[in-house]
Amino acid sequence: MLSDLLTTYWLPLYRYVCNRGLDRDAAQDAVQGFFTDFLERDVIDRLDPERGSLRGLLKTSIRNYINRERQRQQTIKRGGTTRIVQIGEMDLADAKAEDPETAFDRAWAETVFERASQRLQAEFATGRRRGPITAFLDYFQSDALDYRVCAERHDMTVTGLKSFMHRTRKRYRSLLLEEIGDTLAKGSDPEAELHYFVDLLQR
Repeated sequence: MLSDLLTTYWLPLYRYVCNRGLDRDAAQDAVQGFFTDFLERDVIDRLDPERGSLRGLLKTSIRNYINRERQRQQTIKRGGTTRIVQIGEMDLADAKAEDPETAFDRAWAETVFERASQRLQAEFATGRRRGPITAFLDYFQSDALDYRVCAERHDMTVTGLKSFMHRTRKRYRSLLLEEIGDTLAKGSDPEAELHYFVDLLQR
């Protein structure tokens, strides 16, 4: 559903408007207003993979929306009484101050990695894949954890852990490329987009 798609990419939109100078409450209102405007004008129906990516469409659309609202010199209001996104479920932690374009892309990258991680964990939870997924998560979420410590923690040999890590890392990368590919323009290179996201998150 479109509402699910917009909910998924709420954070990049929120980060974008925050870095355009809106405070937290105004930013929340702006994104809600944008969702309503986006849905009412059926913008998604005009998405053409031949012409551009979903990331590009949403970034351009939110920029145009904010500009229109500022030009009208009106207080940005929520659309109707229905909340498309439950704000309490979103991570509204203050992010680093940066230009709106970079803030949007950074949050988009975070969302892509999180969605791929959730899919990976679901595969292990349902038994589709076997092994200690917690070992994979522990290793990549800790700056200091090495293979020996990680293997001991999860009752594995170092060789067994390395083999598991290799398989799991390969699957995670595949899921990342799937998530990215679903939002790109036709003919775009998911690998290039992934490299861009990795570089962005390492800055």
